[in-house]
Amino acid sequence: MGYKTHNFLAGAKLSAQSLNEMDEQIKENTDGVALFTMETIVEQIKKLSLTTDGEYIYLYFDSTLINEVPVSDASAIIPCEGMTVTPNDSTFSVQAGEASVTIQVQIAPTDCNQSVRFRSSDINVVNVSSTGVVSGKARGKAVITVICGKYKKEFQVTVWEKFLPDWVAGEYVNAPYTNSGKTGLSVDISTSGKRALSYPYTDQKGIKLAAGETLTVSCDDTYEVQNYYVIIPGNTDLQYTTVMHNGNPWMVVDPDAGGSTSTETPFDKANVSYTAEEECYIALMIRRKANNNDFDSEELSALSSHVVCKINP
Repeated sequence: MGYKTHNFLAGAKLSAQSLNEMDEQIKENTDGVALFTMETIVEQIKKLSLTTDGEYIYLYFDSTLINEVPVSDASAIIPCEGMTVTPNDSTFSVQAGEASVTIQVQIAPTDCNQSVRFRSSDINVVNVSSTGVVSGKARGKAVITVICGKYKKEFQVTVWEKFLPDWVAGEYVNAPYTNSGKTGLSVDISTSGKRALSYPYTDQKGIKLAAGETLTVSCDDTYEVQNYYVIIPGNTDLQYTTVMHNGNPWMVVDPDAGGSTSTETPFDKANVSYTAEEECYIALMIRRKANNNDFDSEELSALSSHVVCKINP
């Protein structure tokens, strides 16, 4: 309902009747606003309908005419009678931040003047241009649909992310740190530089997986994954602690209350894959195949071009 103004004057007394009227009006207006939920909006949209008499298209809300537009001359339309789309497979993957796939469309007849349209079910995950160029936006899955006339093809698209760890030289060990019977992950970066380590925690650009996501690590002929560590957080945020061991400072990740840390030794050390059953962090320990020299800063900065980490949803 509309609001009734009372035209109060300066110095005039407010009557109980006027205040009660204001209360009632405010309540009715507030109740009316509350009625506009998503469900009620959808119900209103369902009342829209289109009809045509061949010359005009009419838009109705229930029985009320909202608008009308003339129908285009259908005799000028040369309809699509066939559509060939590549890639042939109905599934493909793209990297987030890249535009590495272009959907090619051939329609018949060659003089068909119906437009080829592309659409994405989630433009926050993957976008597709009017010319079929597919761009990964963020890790996830979406459907791209190609349409021309009555013909349609759908692609199931997976967008993966390439993860670039901040590598440091050192070694991961599960001892000597324990807390309430749980073993934390210790990082010795003071006595050994013969391994390359990825930080195990997101604050230090670590690898975090959601449940169902998969980390794949592919090494070239020079390197391999010695071990990787799965850290499952508990009831509170993971914490870094510094402890002294044999006179050296060790950096430690505490899995906290209810959390855990496990050590995994891959069978195929050049190609490692891990799918998370629950939210977790992954720490990698990389070694060379040929020698046991210390890693220097130059080698660490170039390591991500030799050891490629991908996260798939």
